[in-house]
Amino acid sequence: MIGENTITDFIYREAELLDTMQWQAWLDLFHPEGRYWMPLEWQQQDPVLQPSLMYEDLLLLKVRVERLAGER
Repeated sequence: MIGENTITDFIYREAELLDTMQWQAWLDLFHPEGRYWMPLEWQQQDPVLQPSLMYEDLLLLKVRVERLAGER
């Protein structure tokens, strides 16, 4: 069982990686079959049948990171 402090620590670590633009380290946190989901509406239940701001697999996250890390 994962403790509450462990989850909180993970979330803070993830935020730190994003804040310091450590994109590859952030990507390394994701399970290969994981999904990054940002619902469009509060209490949204389905990322596929309802519009979402983001619903990305690891490949799409890698593309996003490449764009963020680019010169432009």
